[in-house]
Amino acid sequence: MKKFLSIIPGIAIIFLLINCATVNVYVTFPQEKIKDAAIDIENQLEEGGKSFNFNPFASGLLYAETITPELKVHTPEIEKALASRKARFPQIKEYKRQGVIGENNEGLLEIRGNAEIQVQRLVKEENKDRMTIYQTLVQQNNMSPGQLKVIQEQFAATRRKRAKKGEWIQLPDGDWTQKG
Repeated sequence: MKKFLSIIPGIAIIFLLINCATVNVYVTFPQEKIKDAAIDIENQLEEGGKSFNFNPFASGLLYAETITPELKVHTPEIEKALASRKARFPQIKEYKRQGVIGENNEGLLEIRGNAEIQVQRLVKEENKDRMTIYQTLVQQNNMSPGQLKVIQEQFAATRRKRAKKGEWIQLPDGDWTQKG
């Protein structure tokens, strides 16, 4: 009996160490998931298309591993910004066709040369809504602030790919070109 009682403190210490163990969980959002979110949102804007079904990440028992949850892309903030973007989309499309504005490599519109005040206001409002979408994606998905740049780059890549012939686009290296 004395032998048994002498091992109880050791068992208790082991039990406490096991229960106090830290579990590391690294949540990452691979480029592909961000790219899919960009395509989803731009489909809704340009084509009135059906969106992908991104479900919020539901956590269960956690282990020390890397988890790649689905992005939360359908939030009230994003839907509101998207509705504003849809309303101004025809004007933006026309100014792009005329070469007055282009898509930069940060996922924002940029004026090419001199533009009237109404164009400047349109670009400012559009960029504000785009940044709302990008920042909401970061916040709602508990991403690090550094992921904002990754999101912007993915949206820029999506828009470069969708650009029509003759529209101005900025390449990742900063050079501007007209889509051929």
